Amino acid sequence: MKKPGRPVSSGKTGRMRNAGAPNNRGWGERRGRLTPEVERWFATAKAAFPSLRSSMIPMLQSAQATLGYLPRDTMQAIARHLVVPAALVEGVASFYAQFRFEKPGRHRVTVCCGTACYVRGSGKLMDDLQANLKIAPGKTTADGEVTLESVACFGACALAPVVVAGNVEAQEEVCALLQKAGRPAYRCPNVMPLLNVLDVEPARQVVREVFIRHIVRAKGLDRAKEYVGNVIMPTPMAVLQMTELLGQGVGQEPGMGATVVIDIGGATTDVHSACWGTPTTNSMPMVGLPEPFAKRSVEGDLGLRVSATSLLEVARKNSLPTELARVLESTQAGLRTEYLSTNTSALPHTEAEQEMDVAMASAAAYMAMGRHAGSLEFVDTPTGLETVQRGKDLTEVKALLGTGGVFAFGARPEAVLEVSLFSTTNPFSLRPKHPDLYVDGNYTLYAAGLLATVYPEKALRLAMNSLRRLGTPASPTVSANEQRRD
Repeated sequence: MKKPGRPVSSGKTGRMRNAGAPNNRGWGERRGRLTPEVERWFATAKAAFPSLRSSMIPMLQSAQATLGYLPRDTMQAIARHLVVPAALVEGVASFYAQFRFEKPGRHRVTVCCGTACYVRGSGKLMDDLQANLKIAPGKTTADGEVTLESVACFGACALAPVVVAGNVEAQEEVCALLQKAGRPAYRCPNVMPLLNVLDVEPARQVVREVFIRHIVRAKGLDRAKEYVGNVIMPTPMAVLQMTELLGQGVGQEPGMGATVVIDIGGATTDVHSACWGTPTTNSMPMVGLPEPFAKRSVEGDLGLRVSATSLLEVARKNSLPTELARVLESTQAGLRTEYLSTNTSALPHTEAEQEMDVAMASAAAYMAMGRHAGSLEFVDTPTGLETVQRGKDLTEVKALLGTGGVFAFGARPEAVLEVSLFSTTNPFSLRPKHPDLYVDGNYTLYAAGLLATVYPEKALRLAMNSLRRLGTPASPTVSANEQRRD
C-alpha cells in the first residue's frame, strides 16, 4: 500500500507525481460559489496573471502561498480565468509534489530523513511520531493541530538526528529546551515566512552574531572591536555583500549589472551571484524553491589544499572538458593532491606545479558553477512534454569575477574563469554565456565587503578599482577541448 504524501511513479512515463493529491475522479465538475477566502485571492490574482496557459503554475503557486494549500474551488477559479477545463488544472496541480491539497495544521513537525539523521535514529523517531499522532507523513491530525512532514536534509548533520517542531509560537519553548540541554540556540524569523516568499536577511544577521560571539571571541579577535566597532563578519558573508553591491550599485556609484563571483580557496569553492535569474522567456515556468537575489553556494568538497583529494575524486567522477580530464586522471595529479592535502601552506614553485594548480582550480570552478547555476529540465505533464527551469538562469550575467589566491597570484586566471562558462555541449546548464571577465587583482573584495557596512559607496569604488579586466570571451562554440567524456 502506498503511503500518502510520498512520490510514486505515474505509470508509463516513470515520472513522479504527488501521491497525496486528491483523487482526480469526479474533479472538474461544476461547483458552487467560491469560498470567501478563495474569492478574495482570485479578485487580486485575475488582475495579476494574463489569461494564458503559461499562467497556470504561477497562479497555483500564488494561491498556495496565500491560502496555505489548494482548496478545490481554487482550481475552478483558475480554470475559469484561463478558459481551460478544470480537470486540466487539477491534473497539473496533482502532478507536482510542491502543491498540497489539505489545510496544514497549526503546528508542523518535520523530521530529517537524510543519511546522517537516519543512522542516528530519525527513522525510529518518525515511526514513533506516526504511532502517537496516528497520521502518516504529509497528513494532518483530525483536530487540525499537527502536520507531520519529512525532508531530505536540514543541513545540520552534526546535530543529527534533527526534528523541527512547531512554528513561531513554539520558538521560545524550543530554544529553552535546547539551552537547558547545553546546546546554543538562537531565534530568528522563518527564512520562508510564506510559500515561495524568501526573507533571508534576519537569519544572516543571526549567523553574523553567532560568528562574532563564538568564532571571533574564541580566537581573541573580539579585542579588535575596540578599534573597528561592530565591523566584523565572516569572510564569505563579506564577499556576498560586496557581490550584491557590485551587481546593484549604491548611491552615486553604479554597479556592473548581474554579477557572479567565484571564490576558490584551500578548503571550499564558493560561488556568489547577484541577480534574480528568472527565465528569459515569460512562457518558461520555474519549479523548485524561489531563489534570492544575492545567493551563495559553498562546495566543501572542492578546495585546492585541505580538500584537494576530494576535489580530485569528484573531478574524476564528473564529466569534464577532455583536456582537463586528461590532466587530472594522471598519476602526477594523484601524487600532487595527496601532498597538498597534508601540506596545506605549500605554494607552486615549478611550471608543472603551477599548471596543476590551474587544472585543479579549473575543475573546481567548472563543477561549482554547474551546481550554482540553474538548469532546464523536461517533464511530462498532463498537457504534454514541457520545459521548466530549476534554479537561477545565469546566461545573461554581465560580469564574472574571480577572487582568491589562485586568481590574484596564480597562472592563467582567464582559463579558470572561461571553463566555468556556458557550453553548447551542455545547453541545459544555465551558466553565464558572455560576461566580462575580471580578477580581484589586489585580493580586496572581502575587505571591501567589511567596509561596505559603514561606507558602501567608498567600498564599491575601492572594489571596482581593484578589479583587473581580462576581456570578454567569444560566443560559445563547440571545440575539440570542450567535448565531454562520457
